[in-house]
Amino acid sequence: MSTPNLMLEASGLNKRFGAVVAAADLNVRIHAGERVSLIGSNGAGKTTFVNMITGYLKPDCGRIMLAGQDITPLDPRAITRRGVARSFQIPQLYGDLSALDNMLVANACHAQKL
Repeated sequence: MSTPNLMLEASGLNKRFGAVVAAADLNVRIHAGERVSLIGSNGAGKTTFVNMITGYLKPDCGRIMLAGQDITPLDPRAITRRGVARSFQIPQLYGDLSALDNMLVANACHAQKL
């Protein structure tokens, strides 16, 4: 059963890297209009969580729903087309372009309007 205005729901996410547990039974619900921050020490699982919801990592188990649709099996491009994208900690920018021009180049690569 869906909750009105529930945009993103991650339920029961688990991710291991060998013996290292990066996420254990992670549950997150974000409603339309909410602003959310992820804070924690190094190794707490913040990047792992973002990588799972954007498709760069697949959870070992659990489910990720976006506006009522299961996006867990989708690749990053398909998830980006649905409106969920990420930036990287070390961005690959064109130094001679403005911030806007760098965004327009990235946008052109995805063939979508900003």
